[in-house]
Amino acid sequence: MIKRIFIAGPKSGKNSKEQIRNIKIANEHAKKLVEEGHYVYVPHNIIGYIKNSESQKKYFVNLSKSIIKNWATHIYMLPNWKTSAGAVAEYNYAKKLKIKILRE
Repeated sequence: MIKRIFIAGPKSGKNSKEQIRNIKIANEHAKKLVEEGHYVYVPHNIIGYIKNSESQKKYFVNLSKSIIKNWATHIYMLPNWKTSAGAVAEYNYAKKLKIKILRE
């Protein structure tokens, strides 16, 4: 069965090096899932477009919620996801919607 998987985990970081590392980790996991034949959405790849305005942050939070609700059949929790307030919110939202949760 092909899964539609939303990747959840730390996106930003203390500095640009940490942010790039988080994006790389997300894409490495996504690549493995794609190689298994699944569809994957990696929100980390749009993080560079988010400015520090509340309206843009709210837009991307709502976009992620919409993708989880209307597209994802599964959510994949990256290592250290509990350190990210956004990933914890995505986890709780997916759980509320009874979307299957995958872990490494």
